Amino acid sequence: MNTRHSDEQYKVVNAIINTLRRGDCVAYVSTGNGGSGFGFWRPSDEDMELRKHLLHFARVKSLDVDDHEELCEDWKDSDYFDKSLDFYELSETGMNPFRIQVMIDPFMYVNSYELRDMIVEDHDDLTSVEITSGINGYPRNLHGAVVGFYSYEQAAKITELYGVEVVSLRRRDGWHFYESQGAVYNNYDMMDVYENDGNYSIYTDSSEFVETIDMVMSETDEEDYEDDYSDFMSRMQSLKDQVTNENTDGKFFLVPCDDWNAYELIDLKASHYYEDVWTYDIALDCSVIY
Repeated sequence: MNTRHSDEQYKVVNAIINTLRRGDCVAYVSTGNGGSGFGFWRPSDEDMELRKHLLHFARVKSLDVDDHEELCEDWKDSDYFDKSLDFYELSETGMNPFRIQVMIDPFMYVNSYELRDMIVEDHDDLTSVEITSGINGYPRNLHGAVVGFYSYEQAAKITELYGVEVVSLRRRDGWHFYESQGAVYNNYDMMDVYENDGNYSIYTDSSEFVETIDMVMSETDEEDYEDDYSDFMSRMQSLKDQVTNENTDGKFFLVPCDDWNAYELIDLKASHYYEDVWTYDIALDCSVIY
C-alpha cells in the first residue's frame, strides 16, 4: 500500500532538496525528544536519505514568523534568522514529540519541470517529457512528466517520495507533447488492448494455439490445394512445432489473421506499448498545486 503524504509536506521537502542541489544550505532548529539545537543541512548531505527522513514526520505546518510562541528560542539567537523567508515545522506524534523547524526561501519551491528533472536525476533510465492539455498535441498548459518505467509498481513507489501522480500518457506519431488520459492504478492489460482488434487472434497459451492449428490441418482438403497441399501441411506442422516449444509464462499469443507465422508473444501486463499511430506510457505527472 502506497504512503501518500500531504501536498504541503512534499512542497517543503522538495524545496529543501532543491535548495541543497543549488548549492545552498538549509537552516533548521530541532527540539523535543531526540535532541535540540540549531543546525544546517548542507549540499554535501545525501539528499535521498534526507528526503526519506523528512517524509517520516507525521505532521507539517506553516509557522507565523511573528508569533514568538510558535518559533523555537534558538532562532532568536541565530545570525541566520531571516523573517522574510518561510518557516515550517515537521513533527512526530506523541508527548513532547521531536520537531524540526526549517527556514525556506520561497524561490526554492519547485515547479513541475524542476520536480521532473529531480526525479530523472535520482533514478536511472527514466526520461523527461512534457504534457499538453491542447487539442491534437498543440502546446497548452504545458508541464513536466516522466516516462520510462518498467512497471506501474516502480512508478507508484516513486510517487511516495515526491508527491506526484501516476497517469497514462499517449502521444501520436509526429507529436512532441504527450496528452494525459488520467490517473491509473495498474499496468496496462494487453489482452484488453487487443481483444477487440479484428486484425488479430489471441491465444492464452501454446495448447490453445496448437488446437486451432490442428483443426485447420484436419479440415483442409487436399483437393483445395492441389500441388501446394504438401507444402501447406509442412508449413503448418513447422508452425505447430514452433508454437509448442514457446514459453508463454506471463505472455499470450497475438496472431495476425492474415499471417499466423508473424505471431508475437506479448506480455500480459505492460507499462508501455505502441498501437496503430499511438505510443502509450505509464508516467508520472509532475504538476504541483501550490
